[in-house]
Amino acid sequence: MVQWVKKKAASGTSFITTEKDYAKLQQAPLRECFEELPLYVLPIRVQFLEKEADFKALVGQCLASLEK
Repeated sequence: MVQWVKKKAASGTSFITTEKDYAKLQQAPLRECFEELPLYVLPIRVQFLEKEADFKALVGQCLASLEK
């Protein structure tokens, strides 16, 4: 993979990744490959379109059961 990244970078390719995968790219040997390359990181956000209160209640119940 390191060689593939270097080849793409030499051709002027930019890289886009998620925050989750960016954390993985910070580990050797990939870290060195991306230090001087154009790398864009997309933040991950969660937005409930419906039933957010139901979800929060369920999580609260699960957490409460763990405390017992």
